[in-house]
Amino acid sequence: AADCLIVDMHGPDGTGLELQQRLLQMGVRAPVIFTTGFDSEETRSKARQAGAVAFFLKPVDGQALLDAINSALEQAAP
Repeated sequence: AADCLIVDMHGPDGTGLELQQRLLQMGVRAPVIFTTGFDSEETRSKARQAGAVAFFLKPVDGQALLDAINSALEQAAP
């Protein structure tokens, strides 16, 4: 099982939001960090509503991504 997911908002086979919903239906409850190359307030809002723990515009700053992963893992720890 995954401890944290990093998902692009726009994939070749659908959106990151659709992927997250499918995973939730399968019982996967890992925190999700979304990335995108196409920033808009609508995209950010949808990610927040879906429960994103972080949202990054590409290119992603490596340290900021690591910090978000660490924070997500700490929040998800039992």
